[in-house]
Amino acid sequence: MSLQRKVLFCLPLLLPAALTFPAAAQDGYTLEQVVVFSRYGLRAPLASPSSALGKVTPDAWPQWDTPSSYLTTRGGVLEAYFGHYFSEWLVDNRLLAADTCPTDKDVSFYANSLQRTISTAQYFAVGAFPGCLVSVVHKEKLGTMDATFNPIIRNDSDTFKQQAIDSINQKAGEGGVKGLNERLKPVYQQMAEKGFR
Repeated sequence: MSLQRKVLFCLPLLLPAALTFPAAAQDGYTLEQVVVFSRYGLRAPLASPSSALGKVTPDAWPQWDTPSSYLTTRGGVLEAYFGHYFSEWLVDNRLLAADTCPTDKDVSFYANSLQRTISTAQYFAVGAFPGCLVSVVHKEKLGTMDATFNPIIRNDSDTFKQQAIDSINQKAGEGGVKGLNERLKPVYQQMAEKGFR
């Protein structure tokens, strides 16, 4: 079996266990492909003073120099470091050659169509392959969730809804979610008194 040197980066989850295997053949198996699922980097909070979350508390949200939900500059720098580390791992495991730009046949970046995920992929690519032209692909209009990264329950039948509600209530314990909220009422009160609103 020939060794294919293709690395696919998907933004966003976690590094798969396959990354722990060396590229060389082992027990008749050869690592052919590495797929990396990663979440976006450090982003600004989703809440802002003008958002719905910003209006539900009398306390002021901190002001950020990055728009709400966008990848921060620090987040970009950290992704570049991560990319650099990862490229060294790929070279050490003989999946990519050192000091050579990868081709589209070697490396692919596929991101969700949000600023934070596209920017994360771009910073990662710059850190991993400085000076190289590495494209980052996303399928939807900027700001639109790609269904690949946004698994939505599509069964809206009454039967399924009731099964989901029953399951949630069972996990919540005696009295379901209402009972759980009753049991947590003193905790909610204490949080409100301490200023955690």
